[in-house]
Amino acid sequence: MYCSPRHWSPQVTTNNAAEKTATQRSSTHTVREIVTALNRADLRTADYAYLVARVGELIKGIPMRAASVRPGTTLYRGVIYKEKPGNVSYLSYPPAHLVKNYQRCNGPGSPMFYCSVDSAAVFAELDAQPGDKVYLSKWIINKEFFFFRIPPDTSDAIKDDAAFSKIETFFETRFAQPIHETYSEQYKLTAAITEKFSTGNLIGDAASINGRVLGAVAYRSVAHTPRSDNVAIRPSVVDQCLQLTNVREVEVVGREGESRTVRETDFSANFEDGKINWAGRPGHWTVEPGGSLQFAVENGEWVARSADGTVVDRT
Repeated sequence: MYCSPRHWSPQVTTNNAAEKTATQRSSTHTVREIVTALNRADLRTADYAYLVARVGELIKGIPMRAASVRPGTTLYRGVIYKEKPGNVSYLSYPPAHLVKNYQRCNGPGSPMFYCSVDSAAVFAELDAQPGDKVYLSKWIINKEFFFFRIPPDTSDAIKDDAAFSKIETFFETRFAQPIHETYSEQYKLTAAITEKFSTGNLIGDAASINGRVLGAVAYRSVAHTPRSDNVAIRPSVVDQCLQLTNVREVEVVGREGESRTVRETDFSANFEDGKINWAGRPGHWTVEPGGSLQFAVENGEWVARSADGTVVDRT
């Protein structure tokens, strides 16, 4: 991903469309035919299972690089509520029965945990307006898992061939399209691509895989001008591998173009019994008498470190 390499570790694996025995790749001619058919498909009426199968035909037999998300990596997620949430479940992925439409990485009834490496991208993705209160939560990875980047990475030899170039351009173009929520069926294709790249078993060196699961895709933000990385993670992986560390109530008080003025109005890092115990004030750092902290901006956030480099969380 496009952030610190200490957090993202590339691994060479074979994608979930491949078999343990050699699988013949689709020819360049077949790839062109499939891409043309998918680009011409009427997504209002197209069968979702058909789209998933066609995406599988595109990528079958191609060895691709997955990356692992290392423990300690920080991700940000935001939701807009009119009422202050009281339970941590309101900060995570929504219940399946509330997911009625297609979204960029999921279909109806199949929620995903959408997040970003950059907190500013969260406000852009939500299209937060003045008066909105965004509940911006910070999550830490506590167990490694694998994800695929969209478009996927592969060996230099395969990158240079015409068929893979066609697939790469097709995936990248589809994920870069801004789509209004009114036309959610236009997300059917990106949801199908996500399903192929975030489910199934990884085939490769057992020592490299080391029991880590596949369950996410990363893609460039469409709404955020710097094109920060967004990540869509399957609920089962969130439950196993992510830990909520704090949440901020952030009010948007102004907007000019893509620039927003915000102010933090409440904070919590206390989630006892699954409840959000709000502090009634913004978060702050505590410094012992005679002590000091070093501050730096990382992925749009102030990060404080003690003299030995340890990150100091707000309270």
